[in-house]
Amino acid sequence: RRWRRAAAAKEADASFFFEPWQRRLQELLVPALGLEPLPLPEHLAARRGGKDFAAEIRGEVFVEGAAAEAPAGRRVRRLRCTLVDNGDQLQAFNAALYPAWERGPLPVLGVDLLSFNGHRRLLFGVDWSPMLSGPRYAEDHIAPHVGDVCHRHKGLIMETSGKFYGDAPEFFSPQMFFSRPADAEAMQPGSELWAVFEEYCARYRDMLVRAAPAARPATEAALAEERQAAFDRW
Repeated sequence: RRWRRAAAAKEADASFFFEPWQRRLQELLVPALGLEPLPLPEHLAARRGGKDFAAEIRGEVFVEGAAAEAPAGRRVRRLRCTLVDNGDQLQAFNAALYPAWERGPLPVLGVDLLSFNGHRRLLFGVDWSPMLSGPRYAEDHIAPHVGDVCHRHKGLIMETSGKFYGDAPEFFSPQMFFSRPADAEAMQPGSELWAVFEEYCARYRDMLVRAAPAARPATEAALAEERQAAFDRW
């Protein structure tokens, strides 16, 4: 597959600290969900910042291939991945998988990994972002899938900062796994946080494969579209 060849070609490029995480996410999601890379304009696929922010930024987007479409309709609207390399100053990986609107307002899989100042400050966040507010949504759509992962690795979970995210972020679930690792070793493949990341991604994939079409297609698809747009604005 094209995405595998592209990943192999990039493997020797060590400048992107979080590239192994992107590669693993794509291994877990792309084949099983029948996703294919979407060609992007050159300025979106790869670009460099100016003198004030001389970062290299690499973006990828995947969509569901026609040959993989499930009998009951599409499962995935899009998967987007972004890597940032600004040397010791900043390394980042952000990814989000948006379910097809036809599946209703299902959670969005979100991954945020950040490293600042030569890995002296690190942030790890992975979540199934809720598309509706209130505890019932998380109890029905998120906790049954990843609640036990949080429990098994609870020693690593930390509170998010209200300074950056506010007191009650709209799109954070109670099962958001947020951590501030002490050193770069905690952000290497094979670490405990790596295992958390793998489970959140693999279980999301499995949930999406099993998800039934929306019971009220027009109404729920419109709601999903509205909430995903709100998530993007947020």
